[in-house]
Amino acid sequence: MLKGMTLGLAALLAAAAFPARAAEVLRVPADGVVTLDLGQAPGTILVANPAVADVVPAGGHRLIVLGRRPGQTGLVVLSAGGRQLLARTVTVVAAGGTVTVHRGAEGKVLSCTPACAEAAPPTVPGE
Repeated sequence: MLKGMTLGLAALLAAAAFPARAAEVLRVPADGVVTLDLGQAPGTILVANPAVADVVPAGGHRLIVLGRRPGQTGLVVLSAGGRQLLARTVTVVAAGGTVTVHRGAEGKVLSCTPACAEAAPPTVPGE
């Protein structure tokens, strides 16, 4: 019973930490960057899933958001005093208009720029 109340309280506090602005989505291309101007220096930067996106302070009041792989993650930036400066959903989108089609266990990557055709498989240096 106490454990359930603790989890419920934690969920309530987490929801309260994200005001309406948290619904704003920041779109970043995979292997691309977006620069954010916070208006003041960040203190704490939290990224829910750093495998999807990473954030690097860029001196003063700017942040650089790096798209690692397609997916979605959360970003929260707090001031040195603990005040929330930013809360966003970061969506990393695949670059280059590619589509993956799965049929059973097999998958094909199609490049759809301008018309869809099978894309060349990625190459690994040294192989």
